Amino acid sequence: MSDNQSVSHLESEIAASRARLASTIDEITFRAQPKQIVEHQKRQLVHGLKERYHSLMGTGQGATGSRFADDRGPSKVDEVKAKADELKAQATAKVDELKAQATTKVDEVKAKTGSDDPAVTRADYRAGSSSSGTDLAAQARATSDQARLKLDELTHDEYGELRTDRIALGLAALGAVLIGAGVAQRNS
Repeated sequence: MSDNQSVSHLESEIAASRARLASTIDEITFRAQPKQIVEHQKRQLVHGLKERYHSLMGTGQGATGSRFADDRGPSKVDEVKAKADELKAQATAKVDELKAQATTKVDEVKAKTGSDDPAVTRADYRAGSSSSGTDLAAQARATSDQARLKLDELTHDEYGELRTDRIALGLAALGAVLIGAGVAQRNS
């Protein structure tokens, strides 16, 4: 190899190194712009939130329908739907129970007043039966207290610490119910 070839070879290597260095400096300059930093952080945040959503809802790259492709069992969505159905059944049962109690009370009032006219029945009941109203208020307070205790029991552990996993599951169930209701309304 001659000296001319080695010098030209060194010059070409230096030129290539300068080109790589210029490209690197341009890239660093571009990335260091505040607008680009904000865009990068936004993309990372959105990506992280999407991953968190998919991990909570049981969906992801390999998901088909509401189950994972490898059939590991029920997904989070299925669990949430089951919990929502359970809560809905409990609420329906409680509403039916309260309706039955209300019907019984109305029948008692009708029996006391001797009238089938609802306006007369309500007026007579309000005027003449304050102790039953007190009983109803006490029952309402007791039922409210029981509901509050049950809610505290469900959302707090034995040390009184908030169980965010259960709250998140309840909110997800509520979301699933609301989404289901919206889909049903839209399809109607």
